[in-house]
This record gives sequence, C-alpha cells and structure tokens, in this order.
Amino acid sequence: LTVTGFDSAWGGTQRGAICDLTVDKQSGAVSIDAPPCAVSWDEAVERVTRYAISSHHVIAIDQGLIVPNSTGMRPVERSLAKALGSMHCSAYPSNRSNTSCFGDDAGIWRFLATLERHSYRHEPLAIPRGESGRFFFECYPHPAIIGMMQLDMILKYKCRHRNAGAWQSLLGFLRSLP
Repeated sequence: LTVTGFDSAWGGTQRGAICDLTVDKQSGAVSIDAPPCAVSWDEAVERVTRYAISSHHVIAIDQGLIVPNSTGMRPVERSLAKALGSMHCSAYPSNRSNTSCFGDDAGIWRFLATLERHSYRHEPLAIPRGESGRFFFECYPHPAIIGMMQLDMILKYKCRHRNAGAWQSLLGFLRSLP
C-alpha cells in the first residue's frame, strides 16, 4: 500500500509538499518511498498520473475538498478551532471567496479531476477495509498528530519550519506503529 500526503499550500504562489510512504500490509511496517519534496500544482498533477499504475493507493490532502460556502469557515473548521485552538491547532477557513484556493480555476479542482480520471474515489470510510483501490480524502494532519502522539500542541514538522528534530520525531512515531 502506498500512502501519499499532499499539503497543497492552498494557493497558486507557494509550492506545496508531497511525501510517499509504503505500508507493508503483512507487518504494518512503514517506510519512506519518496521523502518530502516541494511541488507545484502541475508537478502534483503529473505525479498522480504516475501513481495511477498502483492497485492500492491512498492520498491524504491537506486542503478543503468540498467547499460549498462563499464566505467564512465550514462547520468542521469552526469545531476544530473551538476544540484545539489552545494547542495552536485550527484550520484555515475554506470558502469560495478565496479564489486562489477555491475559485473555479484553482489548482485543487484540476488535481481532484485528475484523481477521478484515474479512478480515485473520495470514499474515506472505504479505506480501512479496502484491500485494493485508489482513494483520496481531506485530512487535518495537526489534530491527528496531536491525538496519536499525545502532544500538548502542534508538532512543527513541515518543511518551512526546517525543524529536523520534529520531522524525525514524527517519523519515529510512524515507524513505531503496529
């Protein structure tokens, strides 16, 4: 199973980051298939084309994927900010007035269309029981990491923080999972 994490950086001007992990289905061992690297929207879309040869692949996308609201925050973002704001954990508001992220020509829609053309499905609840298939889902990495690692606040592991210790801590934790 290949699991890809994609942080799109939410717009057109900054490069996002992408990382591929391989999970051995028998042992549960996690290894880095492709370390984190910066990508543009075009490079992310091109990578999807390469992934499409895989029979079992999951892409976790750190950006809103269903954004019907024209302004403000989605209810899930409001709930997250209320529950975890004291841990420096909240979500950037997803709304259609942010045209670089969610306008009709935003990179996320082309990325999702490419996934769907390659038979990826937006069915998060089907992922745990799937023995094969191509899936994608919206994720919130910080709250998941806080909960799984039992932290008091976010772990600043992202490339822009240049915090090798935090990244190694996260990798160590992931490798320790059964």
